Amino acid sequence: MNKNNSLTIILSILLVAAIGYIVFQNKVVKTIATNTPIPQTTSRQPAKEINVTTPLNVPIFGDAVISGVARRVYFEASFPVKLLDMSNTIVWQGPATAIGDWMTVDYVPFSVTLPTATLNNGNYTLVLTQDDASGELVPPELYSISLPLSIAN
Repeated sequence: MNKNNSLTIILSILLVAAIGYIVFQNKVVKTIATNTPIPQTTSRQPAKEINVTTPLNVPIFGDAVISGVARRVYFEASFPVKLLDMSNTIVWQGPATAIGDWMTVDYVPFSVTLPTATLNNGNYTLVLTQDDASGELVPPELYSISLPLSIAN
């Protein structure tokens, strides 16, 4: 076999491989384009990331300990809590603290003490929010729940 025949065979093999690759890629693109797309969502909010177990359907008096369980909302074993008055002004804010190992995807108990003894009687809103140490999450990616709260000192 001479050099020209060898070169012709090699070039033919490369040409066939290139054509096969292009045809294969075209079929893959068409298959992806014709299949139903997977729905994309910007929210990772499951049903409940934070569950408050303290009964809030009765007026609270004195300093109140609010407890519950939460998952995927902690940073350094805590997450932020706010208490808003009826005009949505923050009257108190502080951390809810994990009780136990918070570095898990499972529910972890938490508690937060609200200094409600110093507040006026009335209706408030308790807001518990996922801690976002990076500051990169925005609603609806940032998990938050708001609960009505009545104070009667």
